[in-house]
Amino acid sequence: MKQPIDQLVTFILPVRNSAETLSSCLESILSQTYTQIEIIAVDDKSTDTSYSILKKFRRKDKRLIISQNVKSYGLTVTLNRALKKTHGSYIAFVNQQDMLTPDKVKRQIQYLKRHPKIVALGTQTTFINPLSGAQIKSNFPTDHEQIRKTFLTSDSLQLESVIINRYLIPRDLLKFDGQGYPLLYRALIAKLLPYGNLANLNQHLYVRYHSGLTDSLTNKVIHNINLWTKSRFIHGSGISLSSLLYPLNSKIKSAI
Repeated sequence: MKQPIDQLVTFILPVRNSAETLSSCLESILSQTYTQIEIIAVDDKSTDTSYSILKKFRRKDKRLIISQNVKSYGLTVTLNRALKKTHGSYIAFVNQQDMLTPDKVKRQIQYLKRHPKIVALGTQTTFINPLSGAQIKSNFPTDHEQIRKTFLTSDSLQLESVIINRYLIPRDLLKFDGQGYPLLYRALIAKLLPYGNLANLNQHLYVRYHSGLTDSLTNKVIHNINLWTKSRFIHGSGISLSSLLYPLNSKIKSAI
């Protein structure tokens, strides 16, 4: 990563065959009331018109920086390539299917300036079923301790809504390991824990469209065990052992 530019927010946008939703996603970022932003969009060799859409938006707004992989490398490689191009002192991730409310970034940056010990700040999220249009609004906890106990399951933090404060972390910390979505985002948050607190705003500022893809309970528990071991003994994050059983406990409670 290059030397961060003060107060600039960099959005990381991995793109792969998202022609139907990409324009709306880009428009929601570029129309933010907080204008000190850049978008690093890396197209993973899409077979639809996604890259053409990126080029069209690039001609209109130079805050969008685009590139395309020579072949499809997958999400992890694409994210790491995007991270190498970032300039911002704040980092955010966004899904190519989702949207931001116009004042999302402004509200988060204002909060981060008032709370300099927050390393990662999320927001409440509106979940929309793209087929039925049904909506569910999140009620995520806002305090660090509750988020820290349960974030491994994504039940307390919508990871794409997060803005990361790079002022608080080592320069080379933001790098993804070879894991599938959404597990790799949780691993990144775990690495941030030793450097500051987690928090969520109460406002619903991120719109998340269901992809229909979910991790199996077994995969979650196995991944969480590996992540807990690395976080506890390598990164010193202090994630509690009870957090490993949270998805299992949630499954049991929902069945009662």
